[in-house]
Formats: sequence, C-alpha cells, structure tokens
Amino acid sequence: MRAYGPRLVVLVFALGNEWLDMNRDRLVEDWEKDAALHDLWNTMLAPTLLLLVVRFAPSLTSRGSSPPPRRFRVTAGACPGS
Repeated sequence: MRAYGPRLVVLVFALGNEWLDMNRDRLVEDWEKDAALHDLWNTMLAPTLLLLVVRFAPSLTSRGSSPPPRRFRVTAGACPGS
C-alpha cells in the first residue's frame, strides 16, 4: 500500500469512467464537467487518505511489533552422537 501504483490504476479507471459519462450524449455541458470533477474527488479521496496514513503514520495500521521468533539452542550434550 506504500506504492503509488494502485492509486494510479484507480485514477485511470475513474478518468475513463468520467470521460464516458460526459461524452455519453456527445454534448459536454458545464455541469457535467463539474460533476465529473466532484466524482473524481470522491473516488480518489479514500485511496489518498489510506496512502497517507500508511506512509506517515504506520503505527495506526499495524498491530504492534510481534516478538522475535524463538530460536532453540543446541547444546553439546543435547545432540545424539556428539
């Protein structure tokens, strides 16, 4: 989630969708441009906020640090044949 790639994919699909919405009747009116910008804003808001939270406040998204894995020590007397 720290990369910009997923966000760019969402933006490309949202731009394509808004272009199709505006050019549906082959007549682009001012209100359609405003509505398209509003829709783009709403579409990109959640991915942008998630990106910023993960990037600048990772402690909010993690469950805390997990303890390091246990490592077993092999002592000289514990191995058969030693």
